[in-house]
Formats: sequence, C-alpha cells, structure tokens
Amino acid sequence: DVVPLACDWKDEGMKGSPMHNTEFDELAGRIEGLARAVLLIAAGLEMAGLMDGPRLADDWRGVAQRLPAGQPVLLAAQRTLNELAESLDAARRTRQARGRPS
Repeated sequence: DVVPLACDWKDEGMKGSPMHNTEFDELAGRIEGLARAVLLIAAGLEMAGLMDGPRLADDWRGVAQRLPAGQPVLLAAQRTLNELAESLDAARRTRQARGRPS
C-alpha cells in the first residue's frame, strides 16, 4: 500500500546537453522504480516492526532541509526526499485506516 510519488519529471526545465525523450524516459523510469522499491522496503520493515517509519520520514525531511539551496539538482533532491517522506506517511495512514499494522 505505497502511495505513488506525485511528480512530473518532464517539467524540471533541465539545462545542459539535450536529452532525447527515450533517454529521459529511461532515466525517469529507473528513478521512479528505485523510489517505489525504497518505499516498499521501508513500508515492509515498518509493518514488521523492524523500523521506525515516522522517524525515517522525519530523517528524509531533515536531509532535504539541510541540502544547500540554489542548485537545480539539489532542489529536485529536496522535492524527492519530501515526496518519499510524504508517501511513506500516507501509506501508514492508509494502513491504519484499514486496520492493518502500521
């Protein structure tokens, strides 16, 4: 029950050498796949009682806040970490609403 990340990879206004759509789609798909895998692992460990999910989400938010500002790639990293944290929290809320272990 992991909530998908809410992001639109193509609206990032990437600079530098142009990336072909197929290359971009490949990279975006791989990143999305990794993010979903991390969320599934985190949720599984949390449900098994082996990890403190709220703490992990807070740690991700803390890392995002401490990243230096002003660099587009770090802004994207901040957004991603915050989206991961929110997705993990949302999955927990969904499980709790369904009466499943958090």
